[in-house]
Amino acid sequence: MMRRMLSVAAAALLVALAACGADQTPLTTQGDAVESRPGEAELDRDEIKAREQTWLAARPSAYAYEVETECDCSFAGTYDVTVEGDEVLGVESHAPDAEPFRIYSPPTLDGAFAMLDEPLALAAGGEISTGRASATFDPTFGHPSSFTITGSDGLPSYHVEIRDFVPIEPAAIDRTAPGLVLFISNQSYGDPEIDVTVTVDGEVVVDRSFSVENQHTTVSYRLPLEPGDHELVIRTGTGATQDQVVTLGSDRRYLYVSYLGDGPSTPVPFSIRESDQPLGSG
Repeated sequence: MMRRMLSVAAAALLVALAACGADQTPLTTQGDAVESRPGEAELDRDEIKAREQTWLAARPSAYAYEVETECDCSFAGTYDVTVEGDEVLGVESHAPDAEPFRIYSPPTLDGAFAMLDEPLALAAGGEISTGRASATFDPTFGHPSSFTITGSDGLPSYHVEIRDFVPIEPAAIDRTAPGLVLFISNQSYGDPEIDVTVTVDGEVVVDRSFSVENQHTTVSYRLPLEPGDHELVIRTGTGATQDQVVTLGSDRRYLYVSYLGDGPSTPVPFSIRESDQPLGSG
């Protein structure tokens, strides 16, 4: 785990970002219900809140863990995650054929409690007919070690295993500035599957299809660019084009690109936000 932990921090920087705003919805899935695992106890909202307070009292300032996700979705798989505070610093997929630069957006373990609460809150508010969460918890630090979300009426179901949790001394984290972190999401139900190509200074860095799913799917690309001006050209298979010049200093920058179009006639097909801090954190 220590070998993977150190390579994770150098491999990627990402933040779990819900495309609808600052609220974080770090894991989205589709498909049939996932069965709870033996030993998982069904939770109510009061217990989730109490468990979260136990975790916050014991939470190290930085930590790493392995997460395995089971769902009918593109995010199913196993990943190593490094976190400092409320920011996901690095992610590394165990899949040998993982797409270059692609980063799955797992939650911090703080975010896992919001995931547990979501189906119960929606069911209590009458927004879905059924919503349940069951989990086991780490006896030392109090974070979920295994949990299953059961949703309905559009809320997906999924199962998550969290293993090899280990505190990290912040000094052990590789803080090499990645230059630019580019986030891309498809927000258009009119174009539920959109091909996107991005070039930086004439070099192709993104060339893939993006699914709208439930508008909470974001793919991140870590681009180790040098300080200075860089020209990004964003194109879609529908013919939409956007040019963007990003000026980098010595610190990392974050660029969030959301496709909003509904075919080539949309007047403003992209929403582009640039920041020196990850959106949705703090």
